[in-house]
Amino acid sequence: MTYADRNDTHTSYLAGSKLQQTKRLNNIITYANDNSIRTYDLEYQYYGTPKKSQLTSIQECTNNGRCLPKRSLDGTMKRHHLC
Repeated sequence: MTYADRNDTHTSYLAGSKLQQTKRLNNIITYANDNSIRTYDLEYQYYGTPKKSQLTSIQECTNNGRCLPKRSLDGTMKRHHLC
């Protein structure tokens, strides 16, 4: 997994400790016997007021560079604030 900086940082508190979300998941890499076999690339857009980062698509690629078409996510992600 790799992470990228996000422009919509979020600060909260838990048991008196400050928590900040400054990164978001960029991609996921799966392995078999120490060899990468699949990569899942994630794309985001900013929605709402204030602008919040929302996952909009996922693309699966194999280790030889072949990719399935991007899978767009519908509005349910935006409505339920799952990202």
